[in-house]
This record gives sequence, C-alpha cells and structure tokens, in this order.
Amino acid sequence: MMRFFNINLFIITILSMFIISCAGKSPLITYQERIDEAQELCYKSDANGCYDLGYIYMEGLIVEQDADKAFGYFKRACNGGSMAGCTDLGALYYENLGTVEQDFDKAFMLFKKACDNDYMLACSDLGHMYSEGAGVKQDFDKAVDLFKKACTGADMRGCINLGYMYYNGFGLEQDYSKAIELYERACNGERFEGCYNLGVMYQFGTGIETNPSKAIELYELACKGGISHACFQLGLTYYIGHDLERYPKYAGKEIKQDFSKAVDWYEKACDDGHLQSCVAVASLYDLGQGVTQNYERARKLYEKACDGGYPNGCGVLGYIYENGKGTDTDFEKALGFYKRSCDQNFMYSCDEFKVLYDRVCTDSKEPYCVQYK
Repeated sequence: MMRFFNINLFIITILSMFIISCAGKSPLITYQERIDEAQELCYKSDANGCYDLGYIYMEGLIVEQDADKAFGYFKRACNGGSMAGCTDLGALYYENLGTVEQDFDKAFMLFKKACDNDYMLACSDLGHMYSEGAGVKQDFDKAVDLFKKACTGADMRGCINLGYMYYNGFGLEQDYSKAIELYERACNGERFEGCYNLGVMYQFGTGIETNPSKAIELYELACKGGISHACFQLGLTYYIGHDLERYPKYAGKEIKQDFSKAVDWYEKACDDGHLQSCVAVASLYDLGQGVTQNYERARKLYEKACDGGYPNGCGVLGYIYENGKGTDTDFEKALGFYKRSCDQNFMYSCDEFKVLYDRVCTDSKEPYCVQYK
C-alpha cells in the first residue's frame, strides 16, 4: 500500500543516480555533501532537512538502507511540521518496517493529521485504511471521499484508488468509463500503476473495446516505469500469444506467441523481484523455449523464487532433486524443498513430500528421514 515519495525530493533522487557536473569542471555537489547539508539543516531543527535524511535512509540512497534511522528522522520532521514526515512515519507504523511495531492507530492518526493539512498522499493512505478496514471499520463511502480529495489535489495514486472503486462498484455505482478516465489520467501523470490497470481493461475488453496492441503498449510503459507485474503480464501475453482455444481470456488475435520475448519480459520482472516471473522464466530455461536449454540457470531461478518466499519455486526444486533433473538425485534436498513449500500451504508439495517420504524413508534410518519422521 505505502510508498515513500515526495515530489520535493526529485533533486535527491537525481543525486542518487549521478553527480551533477559540468564538462571539464569539478562536480557541483557530491553525495556526501548533500547528506552533510541535510544533517546540518536537521540539526538546526529544519523539518525539511530531517525529512530528506529520513527519505535517504528509507530508500537506501547513497547510504545503507535503514528503516530505524528513517523512523527517527521522519519523527523529527513530523514534529517540526513536515506533513511529508508525518505521512511516511505513518507508513512505517502501517508496514511494520525495521524494528517499528505495527500500529494502525498511530498510522491513522498521522495520516489524518497530514490529510487535514491538505497533504494529498496522506489522504490516499487514509482512504486505503478505510477501504481495507485496516485498523478502522471498513467504510467505502469515507474511502471514496478521501480518494476524491486526493485525486482532485493532483495525487495520482488517489486517482488510481478512486478508479479501482469505480471499477468494482465499492462505495459508488460501478462505472467502467470513469475507471478508465481515472486510470488514463494517472497514467498520463506518470503514475504507472494506472497504465497497467488501463492495459488490463484494454486486454480483456472491460468497459472498452478489446485492443491487445494497446494493452501491450500500456504494459510496456508500466513495466519501464517500475511496475514489475506489468513486465510479468507482458511475458505471459507473449507466452500465450493467440492460443484462443486454451486461454480465451488472455489471448489476443493481434499478438503472436513469442517465447523469446516472453523470456525477456519475465527476466526483467524477476530482476525487479517479481517471484512468480522467476518461476515462469525458469520453466522456459528448463524446457528450452525461447532460449537455449539451461538446467543450471533454471535451478538458480527456482532457488531465487524459493528463497524469496514463493512456494512454487521450492516445490519445483523438490521435483528436480527427487528426479535428478539436470543435477544429481538428492532425496534429502528433495524432501527439504517439498517441506519448505508445504509449510507455505502449497498443498501439491505436501502430497509429494508424503509420497517421497513413504518411498525412501519407511525402512530407512538416514538422519534426514529421522528428522522428518
């Protein structure tokens, strides 16, 4: 739900990527000088300086990411009158980041304070709490009012949330045309979740004529804007292509199946932390579809998904080690991966664990068999 972003920090974001310089001259400012400047301002009780430091530590710009340090600076910023500081402090309480204990009451109080002072991002966050019933009684009407306020105040995330409410008919009459209008506004405002949502509506023809090519265009825009699920959707769309008989909801007559493009988009999504994409591209390496077959690469991708908490990745690793696919057979590892997957409620792996255990451990005194008895 939450994000740590303030348009006033655009300069900091730029500085995190490169040092401003002139050809043939020394840099105008270094990373460390920017931190030193913010620290000096914060020491002088300048709320914006404290907020800048909190943002730097929260995002890991220039310095090692540290949510606890960010918390301290956001708190000082909020106490000094920075509504951005109050909002991001509320986000830390909401998200339970670092050593900050989750506290919906404090998050609500901070979001309300900032929203009442017309900080629109906080209004979106407060609306989200009402729409989800997180720490408050679920109230779609209040959520809609807050999203409208945020959207009217040029917070594009508020427009996306309001579009979602229109899309689903939560708190107001369902209206796909208004959802499309709001998603389009957010997309044009470079809030790329809006581009992704609009792409979904074009792909499936929801409230608008189906247009797979337009959907692809919007997914690409969203993917390049950092929306990893849009990259995954691109991979999926190219993987399925025009197979209307098997996948009528996903396929588009204008999109040809292209495993190579599927690999590229899945890889990008995986690199961005979308674990389902890691499994998807691993399967393509496994089968040699759109890429040279590479069992080792596939296994590493499954491991990345598994280590990231995606149970399907662990389950596939169990199968790989049970059957020696591209590696030596290792029942101990197979049972371990099936168990990890099962512990995350992936029931297929629970069944496979039981079958393998009964087959190799019934009369065995191997340590790993005893461990799982």
